[in-house]
Amino acid sequence: MPTGRALLSCGLVTNGERGPEVVAAGGASIVNTYPDICLPLVGCIGKSPVPVPSVVASDAVEIFNVGTEVWRIGGELIHTEGISHA
Repeated sequence: MPTGRALLSCGLVTNGERGPEVVAAGGASIVNTYPDICLPLVGCIGKSPVPVPSVVASDAVEIFNVGTEVWRIGGELIHTEGISHA
């Protein structure tokens, strides 16, 4: 899968011309960030030397063709206000 992530949704679809395909959509990845260190009355004094893990949501949609064993990129997920998950 081109975009490494977890907690994604996937499903098998049959495309008349391409045959069976697996659609992988959404998910999240964990990235390390180095936040600013800010102190009262002093302000920000630099970046934290210790990484802080953050969860980053993915809008990626990728499609795996079972017959050719090739991934291709789909369009991004559509967001609808008020729906946090399906």
